[in-house]
Amino acid sequence: MYKSSSVAKTQIDYFLLRKGDRGLCKDCKVIPSENLTTQHKLLVMDLEIKRARRKKIASGQLRIKWGGLTPALSREMGEKLIGMGAWSGSGDADVMWNKAANCIREVASKVLGLSRGNFGGHKGDWWWNGEVEAKWKAKRRYTEWVECVSEEVKRELKKVYKATKARS
Repeated sequence: MYKSSSVAKTQIDYFLLRKGDRGLCKDCKVIPSENLTTQHKLLVMDLEIKRARRKKIASGQLRIKWGGLTPALSREMGEKLIGMGAWSGSGDADVMWNKAANCIREVASKVLGLSRGNFGGHKGDWWWNGEVEAKWKAKRRYTEWVECVSEEVKRELKKVYKATKARS
């Protein structure tokens, strides 16, 4: 409660936060001299909001094609790993782990292959075909026809538009 005078008590307006976001609030105060409307005071709150940054994957970096792993290739990799002695070792656990990981990477890159490092690209082109291109050309002819100023050219463009539309 905020007591603005000896006569009237005013309730402070609330700023609602989720339970997990309460830690964002650094400072909160009411400014008594600022009346927004009767019975309402200005509530000021300092929030600290951090944007999470996503890691950028290095482009051009060669990667193992793990998606091509089949049971037959898995058995082949297992045989090669046993032949390399990837599982045999003694001593420090970190040394054994690094040896096994390096052997697995080496065998996987030989058996499964490496990507060129270029991924993504033109994922939205799957829908473009001859039918879509014909419709697009007809629409382009229509805009040329509508925007034309000269009557002679406009008649010619109308004929071209009609022919293009009939084909598509």
